[in-house]
Amino acid sequence: MKYRGPITIGRFGKPFGYKGEIKLVSEIPEFRKFRTLRVQLPKLGYKKLEIEYFKPAGGHTLIIKFVGIDSEELAEQLKGLELLVDADELPPTEEGEFYFFELIDAEVFDESGSLIGKLEYIETTPAHEVFVIRTEEGKEIMIPVVKEFIKSIDKDSGRIVVKLPNE
Repeated sequence: MKYRGPITIGRFGKPFGYKGEIKLVSEIPEFRKFRTLRVQLPKLGYKKLEIEYFKPAGGHTLIIKFVGIDSEELAEQLKGLELLVDADELPPTEEGEFYFFELIDAEVFDESGSLIGKLEYIETTPAHEVFVIRTEEGKEIMIPVVKEFIKSIDKDSGRIVVKLPNE
């Protein structure tokens, strides 16, 4: 499932301090590769942002500062917006690793080969990520993304095999 084009790599939270820093929750642990990112502003389209610096703030959260965003008021305008990058600019993943966007809409099967549904989204919790699967009947099933429940992920074919938690 090769994806091209802009993908969301994070979402802005609240400003941090008064110098234009802002919290960013991201699935991309390695930001050093990026110098310029994009944000889509409502009614204004895309705006490029150049990273001045960033620092870890625990878990998937970073404190990030962009060139030209020098006040709490300017940072506040980014709150809730998504940070984008072109998919082909992402660093390659190692064996067994994946970006969230690579798995969305993947078919999810149980260990016997029966289709459970499609991966709708991935929720991040303090302990681990959780796959949220939508069945054909519209039911939502949540599977913790830990070795005990995730048996295989083939991001190229869009196929995930899981052990259901209540089995």
